[in-house]
Amino acid sequence: MDQWRQMTLGDVAAGLRRYQPFIAAVVAVVLVVAFLPGERQATDTLDTAAGDTGAVIAADGSVVAPGDTVAGGEPGTTTGAGPGVTVGAGGGPATGGGGRRATIGGNASTGNAPLPVTGKVGPDCDPATGRIRVPTRYAPPCMPVYTSANNGGSTYQGVTKDTITVVWYRPKVDPAVDAALTAAGANNRPEDVKATFMDYINYFNDHYDFHGRKIKIIEFNGTGDTADDATSRADAIKVATEYKAFASIGAPTSNAYVNELVARKVVCVCTTSQPVDFYTQRAPYVWGGTLMASNQGYVHRAEYIGKRLKDRPAKYAGDAAMTTQKRVFGVLYYETPEKAYKPGIDYFERTLKEKWGVQLKTRLEYSSKLAEAQEQSTTLIAKLKSDGVTSVIFAGDFITPAIWTSEATKQNYHPEWIITGSALTDTTLFARTYDRTQWSHAFGVSYLPARVVQQEAEAYKLHVWAYNRPPTADNQYGVIYSNPFIMATAIHMAGPNLNPFTVRDGLWRYPPTGQGFVTTSFSSWGRHGIWEWDDYVQYDDTTEIWWDPNAQGPDEVGNEGVGMYRYVEGGKRYLPGEWPTSEVKPFVTDGTVTMYTKRPPQETPPEYPHQKWH
Repeated sequence: MDQWRQMTLGDVAAGLRRYQPFIAAVVAVVLVVAFLPGERQATDTLDTAAGDTGAVIAADGSVVAPGDTVAGGEPGTTTGAGPGVTVGAGGGPATGGGGRRATIGGNASTGNAPLPVTGKVGPDCDPATGRIRVPTRYAPPCMPVYTSANNGGSTYQGVTKDTITVVWYRPKVDPAVDAALTAAGANNRPEDVKATFMDYINYFNDHYDFHGRKIKIIEFNGTGDTADDATSRADAIKVATEYKAFASIGAPTSNAYVNELVARKVVCVCTTSQPVDFYTQRAPYVWGGTLMASNQGYVHRAEYIGKRLKDRPAKYAGDAAMTTQKRVFGVLYYETPEKAYKPGIDYFERTLKEKWGVQLKTRLEYSSKLAEAQEQSTTLIAKLKSDGVTSVIFAGDFITPAIWTSEATKQNYHPEWIITGSALTDTTLFARTYDRTQWSHAFGVSYLPARVVQQEAEAYKLHVWAYNRPPTADNQYGVIYSNPFIMATAIHMAGPNLNPFTVRDGLWRYPPTGQGFVTTSFSSWGRHGIWEWDDYVQYDDTTEIWWDPNAQGPDEVGNEGVGMYRYVEGGKRYLPGEWPTSEVKPFVTDGTVTMYTKRPPQETPPEYPHQKWH
């Protein structure tokens, strides 16, 4: 036990060396830099005049400025002679309503219920499901048949009758980081990542209906530091003007890249957990790739606390004196010198108070620089203790909990630790580095679905089905698959008249899928009565977890060990408004699961022999 009490930042770094391959995967999707679902402030100002969101797309794919006259056109709609597509999965997007979900309106689907099929569809359509013949419950609905002869040809920049030009942005590699990963045995080399990425692109080209076209990938290597505005802006200009891309997959961490693409009306599937306003102000060009929008995360966290924890005793604290006291909440959160995450915490605190009647007793920020965070640990933990905080809400990175929990034990402070699902703190991999006496009292919210063995992972199984071999990038395949899936689904659902607005309409028409699933997340875009705003990010639901210090098994990269997260009620997931009001009951193993070796029957995908359709 003493080894945990004496843990230093150096010990944390040493303990994480064997996890470098997984960290590399995180870097690939900017999760390390973004760290947690918070309100990141743009480092560049969006030119709203150049990037207006009320533009009209004419028949030739050109953008018509607001106020100009286009026959049959209205701001925010598509116009012209391109063939419009209405598919049986539900027609147009839901545009009204909003508010918290009671039942999902429009195109609700568990992923198992058959979807209606209309029009002449191709041989890729399974009439039994109404979706194309690929072995996943998230397959898109069947679409009418078009070819390069009748798809409208060049409907937008980067679109011809045969191809759709998409740039794959690869951030510049830090040589020091690259050397460290190589020394640590990270076997997902750049060429392995590229091979796996292209495998997935070819899989989508072969199986999704792109209406006579194929995605053509241009690999683009970032020219500067990922946080540098000037080089990011220059890269975006090149993508838009030299390569004339229809869309970009991936981006540097600087928002200057995204903003420049939006100003030039190029689609970008490229962000991680930005605020809702970030997406709606840049609509319909920017789509979130991983995690939900920051506001969405805070809605879940506040509801969980307001319904399940407030006005009840802190019975799961490690200090016996606290267990009979009514909970006193404090939040400890990660912050940058520019106060990038302050708006998110403000939103969280306001929602707790105004909607749920919960007042934070203490609100403490800690430095984004690890050395400074360690220096702050003594003071911040002492403040939480002196303020009588019984329940610490942690919204931070995945490394520093080792510091905070070690310091708390050193100061004989044993509160409840409320997990918020921030930045991989809900992974067994990293939780094993936290002070065991403290984290044995950790429970809360996770964005991540219940774990499955690798052979059952969606992206893994699809790769094996398509190529009869596992993905080359054996650690990163899941995050590699994510953004191309969104892009391919958008193009498939957009129909032949491809442009940013039909992409929006197509994704909004995609039937919300995954209701009741536990090993995958609920997916939807647009308005389906789930959120109070237009949704440009895929995932919507969360689950409840707690840390079992005695459970034995593999972490997320296969390292066997002791200590694992348990998923309550088998990983049951909740959409906003669905969290129960009953008291939480963590640390009871009945009904929990640490990992599924097989997906539950209702989540098992349909089986098809492998066949290329396009």
